[in-house]
Amino acid sequence: MPETTTTAPPSTTTTGASIHLQGVTKQYPGQARPAVDAIDLRIEAGEILVLVGPSGCGKTTTLKMINRLIEPTSGRIVLDGEDVTTQDADALRRRIGYVIQAGGLFPHLTVAANVGLVPKMLGRDHGWDKQRIAARTDELLELVGLDPAVYRGRYPRELSGGQQQRVGVARALAADPPVLLMDEPFGAVDPITRHRLQNELLAIQEELGKTIVMVTHDFDEAVKLGDRIAILDTGARIVQLGTPEEILTAPAEDFVVDFVGKGAALKTLTLVSVGDALAGLAADGTTTADGDGPDPALPVLPARATLHEALDVMLAAGQPAVVVTGPRDAVVGTLTLEAVMSFLTRPAAARADAPAGHGAPAGDGAP
Repeated sequence: MPETTTTAPPSTTTTGASIHLQGVTKQYPGQARPAVDAIDLRIEAGEILVLVGPSGCGKTTTLKMINRLIEPTSGRIVLDGEDVTTQDADALRRRIGYVIQAGGLFPHLTVAANVGLVPKMLGRDHGWDKQRIAARTDELLELVGLDPAVYRGRYPRELSGGQQQRVGVARALAADPPVLLMDEPFGAVDPITRHRLQNELLAIQEELGKTIVMVTHDFDEAVKLGDRIAILDTGARIVQLGTPEEILTAPAEDFVVDFVGKGAALKTLTLVSVGDALAGLAADGTTTADGDGPDPALPVLPARATLHEALDVMLAAGQPAVVVTGPRDAVVGTLTLEAVMSFLTRPAAARADAPAGHGAPAGDGAP
Protein backbone atom coordinates (compact mmCIF):
# COMPACT_ATOMS: atom_id res chain seq x y z
CA MET A 1 0.00 0.00 0.00
CA PRO A 2 1.48 3.41 -0.88
CA GLU A 3 2.52 5.41 2.14
CA THR A 4 1.03 8.87 2.58
CA THR A 5 2.51 11.55 4.80
CA THR A 6 2.56 15.27 5.31
CA THR A 7 4.65 17.51 7.50
CA ALA A 8 3.18 18.04 10.96
CA PRO A 9 1.97 21.57 11.61
CA PRO A 10 4.19 23.76 13.77
CA SER A 11 3.54 23.77 17.51
CA THR A 12 4.83 25.81 20.39
CA THR A 13 6.78 22.83 21.73
CA THR A 14 7.33 19.37 20.27
CA THR A 15 8.31 16.61 22.67
CA GLY A 16 6.74 13.83 20.64
CA ALA A 17 8.37 11.13 18.56
CA SER A 18 7.63 9.93 15.05
CA ILE A 19 5.94 6.55 14.54
CA HIS A 20 6.29 4.48 11.39
CA LEU A 21 4.20 1.37 10.76
CA GLN A 22 5.84 -0.56 7.95
CA GLY A 23 3.73 -3.31 6.40
CA VAL A 24 2.19 -4.17 9.77
CA THR A 25 -0.24 -7.09 9.66
CA LYS A 26 -2.36 -8.82 12.29
CA GLN A 27 -3.72 -12.22 11.33
CA TYR A 28 -5.80 -14.02 13.94
CA PRO A 29 -5.86 -17.83 13.83
CA GLY A 30 -8.92 -19.23 12.11
CA GLN A 31 -9.78 -15.95 10.38
CA ALA A 32 -9.85 -15.87 6.58
CA ARG A 33 -8.78 -12.24 6.37
CA PRO A 34 -6.29 -10.33 8.49
CA ALA A 35 -7.70 -7.81 10.95
CA VAL A 36 -4.99 -5.42 9.75
CA ASP A 37 -3.51 -6.03 6.33
CA ALA A 38 0.00 -4.64 5.73
CA ILE A 39 -0.71 -1.09 6.84
CA ASP A 40 1.92 1.53 6.01
CA LEU A 41 1.52 4.71 8.03
CA ARG A 42 3.90 7.41 9.18
CA ILE A 43 2.87 9.66 12.08
CA GLU A 44 4.92 12.80 12.48
CA ALA A 45 6.36 13.93 15.81
CA GLY A 46 4.05 16.33 17.61
CA GLU A 47 0.91 15.74 15.55
CA ILE A 48 -2.52 14.43 16.50
CA LEU A 49 -3.56 11.66 14.12
CA VAL A 50 -7.10 10.35 14.48
CA LEU A 51 -8.10 6.90 13.19
CA VAL A 52 -11.74 6.59 12.17
CA GLY A 53 -13.76 4.01 10.29
CA PRO A 54 -16.65 1.58 10.63
CA SER A 55 -16.75 -0.98 13.43
CA GLY A 56 -14.43 -3.91 12.77
CA CYS A 57 -12.18 -2.05 10.33
CA GLY A 58 -9.06 -2.61 12.46
CA LYS A 59 -8.50 0.88 13.89
CA THR A 60 -8.28 -0.24 17.54
CA THR A 61 -6.12 -3.21 16.59
CA THR A 62 -3.79 -0.82 14.75
CA LEU A 63 -3.62 1.46 17.80
CA LYS A 64 -2.85 -1.41 20.18
CA MET A 65 -0.10 -2.75 17.95
CA ILE A 66 1.81 0.52 18.36
CA ASN A 67 2.46 -0.29 22.03
CA ARG A 68 2.16 -4.04 21.36
CA LEU A 69 -0.82 -4.69 23.59
CA ILE A 70 -1.61 -6.69 20.47
CA GLU A 71 1.44 -8.27 18.87
CA PRO A 72 1.71 -7.84 15.10
CA THR A 73 1.95 -10.97 12.99
CA SER A 74 4.43 -9.31 10.65
CA GLY A 75 5.85 -5.94 9.73
CA ARG A 76 7.90 -3.37 11.63
CA ILE A 77 7.03 -0.68 14.19
CA VAL A 78 9.58 2.13 14.26
CA LEU A 79 9.46 4.64 17.12
CA ASP A 80 11.64 7.74 16.75
CA GLY A 81 13.86 5.89 14.27
CA GLU A 82 14.21 2.79 16.47
CA ASP A 83 12.73 -0.58 15.49
CA VAL A 84 10.72 -1.59 18.57
CA THR A 85 8.98 -4.58 17.01
CA THR A 86 10.99 -7.07 19.06
CA GLN A 87 11.86 -4.82 22.00
CA ASP A 88 10.69 -5.87 25.46
CA ALA A 89 6.98 -5.04 25.38
CA ASP A 90 6.78 -3.84 28.99
CA ALA A 91 9.71 -1.48 28.50
CA LEU A 92 8.08 -0.15 25.32
CA ARG A 93 4.75 0.54 27.07
CA ARG A 94 6.48 2.62 29.71
CA ARG A 95 7.55 4.94 26.89
CA ILE A 96 4.01 5.29 25.57
CA GLY A 97 1.06 6.80 27.43
CA TYR A 98 -2.28 5.02 27.06
CA VAL A 99 -5.77 6.43 27.73
CA ILE A 100 -9.02 4.50 27.48
CA GLN A 101 -12.68 5.23 28.24
CA ALA A 102 -13.35 6.35 31.84
CA GLY A 103 -9.60 6.62 32.36
CA GLY A 104 -9.13 2.94 33.24
CA LEU A 105 -8.24 3.88 36.81
CA PHE A 106 -7.49 1.31 39.51
CA PRO A 107 -10.42 1.66 41.95
CA HIS A 108 -8.40 0.68 45.05
CA LEU A 109 -5.74 3.36 44.46
CA THR A 110 -6.02 7.06 45.21
CA VAL A 111 -5.78 9.64 42.46
CA ALA A 112 -2.15 10.33 43.39
CA ALA A 113 -1.28 6.63 43.35
CA ASN A 114 -2.96 6.16 39.97
CA VAL A 115 -1.10 9.10 38.42
CA GLY A 116 2.25 8.07 39.89
CA LEU A 117 1.96 4.40 38.95
CA VAL A 118 4.31 4.31 35.96
CA PRO A 119 7.03 6.50 37.52
CA LYS A 120 6.89 4.26 40.59
CA MET A 121 7.37 1.21 38.37
CA LEU A 122 10.34 2.88 36.69
CA GLY A 123 11.82 3.58 40.11
CA ARG A 124 15.01 5.19 41.30
CA ASP A 125 17.04 3.66 38.47
CA HIS A 126 15.23 6.11 36.17
CA GLY A 127 15.35 9.00 38.63
CA TRP A 128 11.86 8.59 40.08
CA ASP A 129 12.07 8.87 43.86
CA LYS A 130 9.04 9.56 46.07
CA GLN A 131 9.61 13.29 46.16
CA ARG A 132 9.85 13.61 42.37
CA ILE A 133 6.78 11.40 41.86
CA ALA A 134 4.74 13.52 44.28
CA ALA A 135 5.84 16.73 42.57
CA ARG A 136 5.09 15.33 39.12
CA THR A 137 1.66 14.14 40.27
CA ASP A 138 0.72 17.58 41.56
CA GLU A 139 2.06 19.22 38.39
CA LEU A 140 -0.06 17.00 36.15
CA LEU A 141 -3.22 17.35 38.25
CA GLU A 142 -2.88 21.11 37.87
CA LEU A 143 -2.28 20.66 34.13
CA VAL A 144 -5.59 18.78 33.70
CA GLY A 145 -7.50 21.26 35.86
CA LEU A 146 -7.74 19.36 39.16
CA ASP A 147 -6.57 20.99 42.40
CA PRO A 148 -4.00 18.59 43.88
CA ALA A 149 -4.90 19.56 47.44
CA VAL A 150 -8.51 18.55 46.78
CA TYR A 151 -8.13 15.52 44.52
CA ARG A 152 -4.84 13.72 45.19
CA GLY A 153 -6.25 11.73 48.11
CA ARG A 154 -9.58 10.83 46.53
CA TYR A 155 -10.52 7.46 45.05
CA PRO A 156 -11.96 7.01 41.54
CA ARG A 157 -15.44 6.29 42.93
CA GLU A 158 -15.43 9.80 44.40
CA LEU A 159 -14.89 11.41 40.99
CA SER A 160 -17.25 12.31 38.18
CA GLY A 161 -16.78 10.72 34.76
CA GLY A 162 -15.02 13.82 33.45
CA GLN A 163 -12.72 13.96 36.47
CA GLN A 164 -11.82 10.29 36.05
CA GLN A 165 -10.92 10.94 32.41
CA ARG A 166 -8.74 13.89 33.41
CA VAL A 167 -6.88 11.68 35.90
CA GLY A 168 -6.47 9.07 33.15
CA VAL A 169 -4.80 11.67 30.92
CA ALA A 170 -2.56 12.78 33.80
CA ARG A 171 -1.51 9.18 34.44
CA ALA A 172 -0.69 8.65 30.77
CA LEU A 173 1.58 11.71 30.85
CA ALA A 174 3.22 10.91 34.20
CA ALA A 175 6.54 9.56 32.91
CA ASP A 176 6.64 12.24 30.18
CA PRO A 177 6.29 9.79 27.27
CA PRO A 178 6.76 11.12 23.74
CA VAL A 179 3.69 9.24 22.47
CA LEU A 180 0.11 9.17 23.75
CA LEU A 181 -2.39 6.55 22.52
CA MET A 182 -6.07 7.29 23.14
CA ASP A 183 -8.77 4.67 22.56
CA GLU A 184 -12.22 6.31 22.49
CA PRO A 185 -11.12 8.48 25.43
CA PHE A 186 -14.22 10.68 25.61
CA GLY A 187 -16.85 8.18 24.52
CA ALA A 188 -18.26 7.50 28.00
CA VAL A 189 -19.02 11.07 29.07
CA ASP A 190 -21.90 13.43 28.34
CA PRO A 191 -21.65 15.87 25.39
CA ILE A 192 -20.93 18.95 27.51
CA THR A 193 -18.13 17.22 29.41
CA ARG A 194 -16.82 15.79 26.13
CA HIS A 195 -16.45 19.27 24.61
CA ARG A 196 -14.64 20.48 27.72
CA LEU A 197 -12.27 17.51 27.72
CA GLN A 198 -11.55 18.01 24.03
CA ASN A 199 -10.69 21.66 24.63
CA GLU A 200 -8.47 20.72 27.56
CA LEU A 201 -6.65 18.11 25.48
CA LEU A 202 -5.95 20.71 22.80
CA ALA A 203 -4.66 23.15 25.43
CA ILE A 204 -2.36 20.44 26.85
CA GLN A 205 -1.14 19.54 23.36
CA GLU A 206 -0.42 23.20 22.60
CA GLU A 207 1.85 23.23 25.64
CA LEU A 208 3.47 19.78 25.39
CA GLY A 209 3.53 18.87 21.68
CA LYS A 210 3.22 15.11 22.16
CA THR A 211 2.56 12.66 19.34
CA ILE A 212 -1.05 11.58 19.85
CA VAL A 213 -2.79 8.72 18.04
CA MET A 214 -6.50 8.52 18.78
CA VAL A 215 -9.32 6.18 17.84
CA THR A 216 -12.86 7.53 17.75
CA HIS A 217 -16.24 6.75 16.18
CA ASP A 218 -17.17 10.44 16.31
CA PHE A 219 -16.14 12.09 13.04
CA ASP A 220 -16.90 15.55 14.42
CA GLU A 221 -14.43 14.83 17.22
CA ALA A 222 -11.85 13.75 14.65
CA VAL A 223 -12.30 17.00 12.73
CA LYS A 224 -11.97 19.09 15.87
CA LEU A 225 -8.92 17.33 17.32
CA GLY A 226 -6.97 15.92 14.42
CA ASP A 227 -4.10 17.54 12.59
CA ARG A 228 -4.70 14.67 10.19
CA ILE A 229 -7.38 12.01 9.94
CA ALA A 230 -6.96 8.48 8.58
CA ILE A 231 -10.22 6.95 7.35
CA LEU A 232 -9.93 3.17 7.41
CA ASP A 233 -11.91 0.41 5.72
CA THR A 234 -11.83 -3.35 6.30
CA GLY A 235 -8.36 -4.65 7.10
CA ALA A 236 -7.28 -1.14 8.11
CA ARG A 237 -6.99 -0.12 4.46
CA ILE A 238 -6.28 3.60 4.41
CA VAL A 239 -8.98 5.03 2.19
CA GLN A 240 -7.89 8.62 2.76
CA LEU A 241 -5.26 10.29 4.91
CA GLY A 242 -5.26 14.06 5.13
CA THR A 243 -6.16 17.17 7.04
CA PRO A 244 -9.79 17.63 8.12
CA GLU A 245 -10.16 20.34 5.48
CA GLU A 246 -8.88 18.02 2.73
CA ILE A 247 -11.22 15.21 3.72
CA LEU A 248 -14.29 17.44 4.01
CA THR A 249 -13.71 19.34 0.77
CA ALA A 250 -12.03 16.71 -1.42
CA PRO A 251 -13.13 13.18 -0.40
CA ALA A 252 -11.02 10.55 -2.15
CA GLU A 253 -13.77 7.95 -2.68
CA ASP A 254 -17.50 7.45 -2.33
CA PHE A 255 -16.68 5.47 0.82
CA VAL A 256 -15.39 8.69 2.41
CA VAL A 257 -18.47 10.64 1.29
CA ASP A 258 -20.73 7.99 2.83
CA PHE A 259 -18.69 7.82 6.03
CA VAL A 260 -18.60 11.58 6.56
CA GLY A 261 -22.32 11.71 5.87
CA LYS A 262 -24.52 14.67 5.12
CA GLY A 263 -23.69 18.12 6.34
CA ALA A 264 -20.04 18.25 5.32
CA ALA A 265 -20.33 22.02 4.94
CA LEU A 266 -21.56 22.34 8.53
CA LYS A 267 -18.68 20.17 9.71
CA THR A 268 -16.22 22.73 8.32
CA LEU A 269 -17.35 24.98 11.18
CA THR A 270 -15.40 22.64 13.44
CA LEU A 271 -12.19 23.76 11.75
CA VAL A 272 -12.30 27.32 13.09
CA SER A 273 -12.35 28.47 16.71
CA VAL A 274 -14.57 31.34 17.81
CA GLY A 275 -11.45 33.22 18.90
CA ASP A 276 -9.92 32.91 15.45
CA ALA A 277 -13.23 33.89 13.87
CA LEU A 278 -13.36 37.09 15.94
CA ALA A 279 -9.75 37.84 15.02
CA GLY A 280 -10.60 37.36 11.34
CA LEU A 281 -13.62 39.65 11.59
CA ALA A 282 -11.52 42.31 13.28
CA ALA A 283 -8.91 42.01 10.52
CA ASP A 284 -11.70 42.52 7.98
CA GLY A 285 -12.71 45.71 9.76
CA THR A 286 -15.83 44.21 11.34
CA THR A 287 -16.55 45.57 14.81
CA THR A 288 -17.05 42.96 17.52
CA ALA A 289 -16.76 45.15 20.61
CA ASP A 290 -19.74 45.34 22.93
CA GLY A 291 -19.97 49.03 23.78
CA ASP A 292 -21.54 49.07 27.22
CA GLY A 293 -20.74 45.39 27.68
CA PRO A 294 -22.18 42.10 26.44
CA ASP A 295 -25.83 41.23 26.86
CA PRO A 296 -26.01 39.13 30.07
CA ALA A 297 -28.65 36.92 28.44
CA LEU A 298 -26.20 35.68 25.82
CA PRO A 299 -24.47 32.31 26.32
CA VAL A 300 -20.70 32.37 26.94
CA LEU A 301 -18.02 30.30 25.18
CA PRO A 302 -14.22 30.17 25.55
CA ALA A 303 -12.15 31.37 22.60
CA ARG A 304 -11.02 27.78 21.93
CA ALA A 305 -14.58 26.58 21.22
CA THR A 306 -15.38 25.97 17.57
CA LEU A 307 -17.86 27.74 15.33
CA HIS A 308 -19.82 24.49 15.26
CA GLU A 309 -20.17 24.61 19.05
CA ALA A 310 -21.13 28.28 18.85
CA LEU A 311 -23.90 27.49 16.38
CA ASP A 312 -25.19 24.65 18.58
CA VAL A 313 -25.21 26.88 21.65
CA MET A 314 -27.01 29.75 19.88
CA LEU A 315 -29.70 27.46 18.52
CA ALA A 316 -30.17 25.70 21.87
CA ALA A 317 -30.39 29.00 23.77
CA GLY A 318 -32.50 30.74 21.14
CA GLN A 319 -30.03 33.63 21.05
CA PRO A 320 -28.54 35.42 18.03
CA ALA A 321 -24.99 35.58 19.41
CA VAL A 322 -22.48 34.25 21.95
CA VAL A 323 -20.05 36.09 24.20
CA VAL A 324 -16.45 34.95 23.69
CA THR A 325 -14.02 34.93 26.61
CA GLY A 326 -10.24 34.70 26.68
CA PRO A 327 -7.65 34.38 29.45
CA ARG A 328 -9.03 34.82 32.98
CA ASP A 329 -12.52 34.83 31.48
CA ALA A 330 -11.99 38.32 30.05
CA VAL A 331 -14.57 39.17 27.38
CA VAL A 332 -13.02 39.17 23.90
CA GLY A 333 -16.14 40.12 21.98
CA THR A 334 -19.49 38.93 20.70
CA LEU A 335 -19.89 36.54 17.78
CA THR A 336 -23.20 36.69 15.95
CA LEU A 337 -25.13 34.00 14.14
CA GLU A 338 -24.76 36.03 10.95
CA ALA A 339 -20.97 35.96 11.33
CA VAL A 340 -20.97 32.18 11.86
CA MET A 341 -23.11 31.64 8.77
CA SER A 342 -20.74 33.82 6.73
CA PHE A 343 -18.03 31.21 7.22
CA LEU A 344 -20.25 28.61 5.53
CA THR A 345 -20.42 30.70 2.37
CA ARG A 346 -16.67 31.27 2.14
CA PRO A 347 -14.75 29.36 -0.52
CA ALA A 348 -12.79 26.36 0.76
CA ALA A 349 -9.50 28.19 0.17
CA ALA A 350 -10.61 31.08 2.38
CA ARG A 351 -11.66 28.70 5.14
CA ALA A 352 -8.31 26.97 4.90
CA ASP A 353 -6.58 30.31 5.52
CA ALA A 354 -8.36 30.63 8.87
CA PRO A 355 -6.49 28.91 11.73
CA ALA A 356 -8.02 25.62 12.82
CA GLY A 357 -9.83 25.37 16.13
CA HIS A 358 -6.85 23.64 17.75
CA GLY A 359 -4.56 26.47 16.70
CA ALA A 360 -6.02 28.82 19.29
CA PRO A 361 -3.66 30.02 21.96
CA ALA A 362 -3.37 28.05 25.15
CA GLY A 363 -4.85 29.50 28.29
CA ASP A 364 -7.81 31.02 26.53
CA GLY A 365 -10.26 30.38 29.29
CA ALA A 366 -11.30 26.89 28.13
CA PRO A 367 -13.48 25.30 30.79
